[in-house]
Amino acid sequence: MTLEEITGKIIISSSPEDAQIFIDGIFGGNTPMEKELPIGTYIIELKKENYKTKSEQVIIKDNSTVSLQLLLEDIQPIKNIEICPV
Repeated sequence: MTLEEITGKIIISSSPEDAQIFIDGIFGGNTPMEKELPIGTYIIELKKENYKTKSEQVIIKDNSTVSLQLLLEDIQPIKNIEICPV
């Protein structure tokens, strides 16, 4: 007798695409992505160069699908400020 793992599906997309996906701190691929996960609670983190890291907590339930669509925010470049003596 074998016990089959109970899973659900997560679909992760981002704007812009090709962000790195970390599931509970472990790299899982790039957006867009569709993945089966065991039921439970996860922290999904998206990272992309020149964008702020975004994270969300999701709950995967038995035979259900969670769709996560995240908009990544640009990191504003630091502007050089020149101080002129008076």
